[in-house]
Amino acid sequence: MNEGNVRHINEARLNRRLGPAASDEAGERTGGDGTKGDPPDMSDIGNRFSKLEGSFDVLKILISVMIAITLRGFAFLGTQMIRLDNKIDATSQRLDASVARLNDKIDAIPQRLAEEFRAMRAEMSAQTSAIASSITAARQSAPQVLLVPAQPTQPAAQKP
Repeated sequence: MNEGNVRHINEARLNRRLGPAASDEAGERTGGDGTKGDPPDMSDIGNRFSKLEGSFDVLKILISVMIAITLRGFAFLGTQMIRLDNKIDATSQRLDASVARLNDKIDAIPQRLAEEFRAMRAEMSAQTSAIASSITAARQSAPQVLLVPAQPTQPAAQKP
């Protein structure tokens, strides 16, 4: 490839990106590839580069907007994660409190059972003693029968 063809390819790329040069629109070709016309003006190249720089400025703005949106998104997600963490902590504390109450109730069960069993033993002992006393009393002596004479009833007076 010679230098003229390379220059023509580069100009074709610039024309696709930036549009044709002002002198090309007037019908005059300004290339350095040996065709008619003078080499391009410096002002024409400056205009084309300013368009190119303008497109980079837009790109810079778009990138900065995307970065700002991304940062806001991460900030929002961070806030949501903090809220979720706080809710999990609150739920964990409530669960710990209910487990502690349940443990206290479970720990009180043996003590209550011991008291109940003690009361049952005392009641059974009292009943057993009463039954034993009753049996002993029945075996020792015959029952005494006392006869009490009945009082005579007076006849009711008849009325004339």
